[in-house]
Amino acid sequence: MISPKSDDLATQRLDVDSFPDFYRKLIRLRFPLDVAEVIDLRDIINQSADHFSEPAATAEHRRFVDAVRSEIETLGVDRQDHRAKIIHILVMLRCMHQAHRATARTAVRALCRRQQANRKARRLSIRYGVLLLVAAIIGLFACLAIDDVAWPVEAATVLVGYLAFDYFFSLTVLSQDYTRLAQALERLRGEQVRHFEWRTLAKHVALILGYTHRFATEPFLVSADDDAVSKQRSLRSAWRFKFPRLSSKAIKADAFALSYRLRSNPPKRA
Repeated sequence: MISPKSDDLATQRLDVDSFPDFYRKLIRLRFPLDVAEVIDLRDIINQSADHFSEPAATAEHRRFVDAVRSEIETLGVDRQDHRAKIIHILVMLRCMHQAHRATARTAVRALCRRQQANRKARRLSIRYGVLLLVAAIIGLFACLAIDDVAWPVEAATVLVGYLAFDYFFSLTVLSQDYTRLAQALERLRGEQVRHFEWRTLAKHVALILGYTHRFATEPFLVSADDDAVSKQRSLRSAWRFKFPRLSSKAIKADAFALSYRLRSNPPKRA
């Protein structure tokens, strides 16, 4: 279980339970991203991949790996270890998606069974309530028609009337429970990830990890001031000049951005 450091990722953990939220976040990413968010996403993905063991190879698994490998080639990922890393991450996400779908199907079936039991209980409550109500009315007329009625008959009439009221009252409780079940079922179906868009994931993971530079969009935001400082000053002097008091996370983010700029646009030698 991995805890993201950013506030907006605080509730997202790369496991089966939180897979839908994390998957949607990866799919809906719009580059360029903030440097701190890129670092957080890298940490989550890398640590999760390090703790993931791939399943046994099957024919379906090999077909998926071959398809991912072909897609990675179109992304411009040159290094073999980078390609293997992306394939490993995609396999991990696919396994989480399959486990998520299986868990969701089990939960949906359980809720459907509870709804079916609720409908059956409502039918029985109506049936028994009507029968007891009729019996209570008959007992009431008998008590009114007969002058000297034995007390067991009166007690039985009261008891049958109470039971009829209880069955009809239970319809309200059952109706409220059915509404809650319907809402939970709708919410569960809305949270399901029905389709695994692995091509989009492969592209976004390659951008986040910095394995491809084929696209015109930069993976993260770097200001023009940072670019100028990276060309004129060393990393330590740039921190002291621009940021006299920085948190460790801010230092890490700026070091990440400056090093990326230096790799992308190395200074020309005189």
